[in-house]
Amino acid sequence: MKGIGKASVTAVRAPIDVAFAFTQGLHNAPKLWGDPYVELPETVEGIPTGLTAASKI
Repeated sequence: MKGIGKASVTAVRAPIDVAFAFTQGLHNAPKLWGDPYVELPETVEGIPTGLTAASKI
């Protein structure tokens, strides 16, 4: 039963991971055309860093 649970979680997570990787790749697309204003997103590891990153928007 553990194998079925892991397989179903993987089946649900895979499209989400692919879509997230695609959006991260598109975030850097303006750099290809020489846009100097593209910055890396803040690293969020919890509530305090998330609030700090959100306050900069």
